[in-house]
Amino acid sequence: PQDAEASKTRMILQFHRPGKANGRPHIRQAMSIIDRARHLFENRTCPHCGYGVVEPRQLDDGIVDSANQIIPGTATLVGFRCEGCHLEWGIE
Repeated sequence: PQDAEASKTRMILQFHRPGKANGRPHIRQAMSIIDRARHLFENRTCPHCGYGVVEPRQLDDGIVDSANQIIPGTATLVGFRCEGCHLEWGIE
């Protein structure tokens, strides 16, 4: 009888909640999606050599999904790096 009572009791289970990167709580970036796209478009070539392969530089603060992977486009964009001349520049 006691086991039957125990099986009817309800338990609250805690699940891992997405929204933390590397154990740190996610802080919403101030940059909107439109501003991010505008920065990516305006900085698609190097201002020094004109090379067309530019890597966006971003912080490691993106939103983490249920598979513990950072969702693309959610990390804070801070600058760019040219793959040709290796020039780095920030967002103005």
